[in-house]
Amino acid sequence: MRPCVLAIGNFDGVHPGHAALISYARVQARALDLPLHVLTFDPLPGEYFAVQRGDPESYRRICTLVQRKEFLTTLEVDKVEVVPFTAELQRLTPKEFVSSVLVAQHAPQMLVVGADFRFGYKRAGDIALLEQLCTTAHISCQTFGLISNAKQHAAGEKYSSSAIRDALAQGKIDDANRLLGYSWQITGLVESGDGRGSELGFATANIAPDLPLPGLRGVFVASLRWQGAWLDAVA
Repeated sequence: MRPCVLAIGNFDGVHPGHAALISYARVQARALDLPLHVLTFDPLPGEYFAVQRGDPESYRRICTLVQRKEFLTTLEVDKVEVVPFTAELQRLTPKEFVSSVLVAQHAPQMLVVGADFRFGYKRAGDIALLEQLCTTAHISCQTFGLISNAKQHAAGEKYSSSAIRDALAQGKIDDANRLLGYSWQITGLVESGDGRGSELGFATANIAPDLPLPGLRGVFVASLRWQGAWLDAVA
């Protein structure tokens, strides 16, 4: 197994803060002449625990796993590794997570994580413990601080997947898009409807979203990608 630089995170939505972390990791990887791998989880930990609490509606991811992998691939990573977040994984101690998941399965020469990274059973592992465990395993550990964009965020708010989810849940699409750095997207299959649009002379495409929508109600300006072309649309 060839050593790598490994960036770890949920990366839900792949917002500019995530992109900056991965850009930093990419610079380190090129300097070490190593491939850059990104490790992410599915389901997302927050999603998993919401289901365990019996309240799956309390956590809505921003994008599908397919979208997340596509967004990450555009950031010039060499490989996206998806680790299933299971009961067995969440029960691992911080030491077990580093030894049995990171070292045994990915052989990183360097780890790059966000400053708020937590790991292991009941989120017991913090950055200080990660650095200690990495030193023992002869792995360099780099912590990347969360960033904000002063031009876009007058109050100095940080890029945050949680803030994006909150904005979507409140129907504040412009706020969500500002934090994402791009227009929020949904994917889904077109399905048959009642045909009322066709009767009125305005045929519609009824889309069954791949993810539950976060309580959005209203009429939105949109763009639709169909057969390789982008079309103006209303959603």
